[in-house]
Amino acid sequence: MNEINIGIPYSLFNEMFYCFVDLHFKATSGTSKFAINKTKEYWILLDEDSREHIIRLCDSPNNSKLAAAEIKTFKEWAIQNRNAKQDYNTARPPVDVLPVVNYKKRSA
Repeated sequence: MNEINIGIPYSLFNEMFYCFVDLHFKATSGTSKFAINKTKEYWILLDEDSREHIIRLCDSPNNSKLAAAEIKTFKEWAIQNRNAKQDYNTARPPVDVLPVVNYKKRSA
């Protein structure tokens, strides 16, 4: 698979991912399984609110009836992993922070 690396705001990623899961849960069993696999793959990138929203999506009456068992199993997995440590890039200063050095001469 071809892959590109792009930078997008996290809020946009979050919204797109939520819409992706919502849309695929409503479609066929195959697309629901695809969404479940991708969600598990990227679960560590999601914040607490996003995880809770996706867990709530599992109870939507609009979900595919053909994928009900897979979605139920995924919901159980998601609840067990809802507190998995989020992996994210922490902001760093452009240069390493250096210790302050006092250049005053000491009289001996």
